[in-house]
Amino acid sequence: MAEQITWENETHWRTSDIQRIVRLAMAEADADVGEPRVVTTVYTKAPPKAKKQAGQRRKRRKPSGHSSNPSVANITFHSSATTKDDVKVGGQKVTTLVTLHLPRRGSTNPHPVAMVALAANRAVAGKVDEDDTLLAFSDVYFMANYLAYQFAYEASFLYEDENGELVNRWQELRSDFREVTAPTWADPSKLFIAKYRDPLKDATYLAFVKKKRTAIRTETTRIAAAEKVVTAAQKRLRDARKRKKAAEKAIKDATERRTA
Repeated sequence: MAEQITWENETHWRTSDIQRIVRLAMAEADADVGEPRVVTTVYTKAPPKAKKQAGQRRKRRKPSGHSSNPSVANITFHSSATTKDDVKVGGQKVTTLVTLHLPRRGSTNPHPVAMVALAANRAVAGKVDEDDTLLAFSDVYFMANYLAYQFAYEASFLYEDENGELVNRWQELRSDFREVTAPTWADPSKLFIAKYRDPLKDATYLAFVKKKRTAIRTETTRIAAAEKVVTAAQKRLRDARKRKKAAEKAIKDATERRTA
C-alpha cells in the first residue's frame, strides 16, 4: 500500500533523519502506512515566564499537554477519529497529525548516562561525520519509543483486532514509551538526527530572516498607507494652488476693469 505521509519541517534538523525515525517507529507498531498522516517538525518554544508579584509566591504553570521528557524534545499526537466507528466513514480516511517539537541547539549532553552516550556515539560512527551537529541521543530515543507506542495505540484503537495482536503490541511498547534509552527493536546505528550542513538552513539565520521578512511586510504596509496619504496631500496641494491662482487672477482682472 502506498505511503501517505506529508512531511513538513520548519527546523534545521535533517528531514531524511526524521523520516527514518518515524518509519522505524511505524514499522515496530505495525502501523498502516496507507492512512493519511501529517508529520510536522517545529522548534520547541520556551514556556512563558510567570509574572512575579510582590508578596505573592509564583503559581505553577498549567500542563501544556505535551509529553514530559527529561530532555528537551516533545511530541503531540492527534487523530481525527475518536472511535472505531469513525474509521473510513463515508469513504473518508482517518488523518493523524504528529508534531515533533525539537530544540534549536545540538546536544551539549548526548545522554544523561555516560555509558549510553558512549555506546550511542560508537553505534553511529561512520554514519555521521565528526563535525556533524547531532540532536541529543536521549531526544532521539525518546522520539522512537514514544512514536512506536502512539502508533501502536492508534492501530489498536482504530482497527479490528480479533487475535489481540495489536493490543499486545501496544501494551508491550507502553513500558518504554517515555524512556530515553535506545529501543531494543531498532538498529542503534540508525537512531540519530543531524543538523543540515547548509548554513542557510541554520536556525539562527532562519530566525533572523523570518524577523526581517516580518519587518519588511510591516514596513511595506506602512509605506502603502503613507503613499496614500502623500497622494491625497499632493492632490489637496495642487487644488489649493489652483484656487489660490484663480483668486489672484480674479483680483487682477477686477483691478484692471476698474482702472481701465
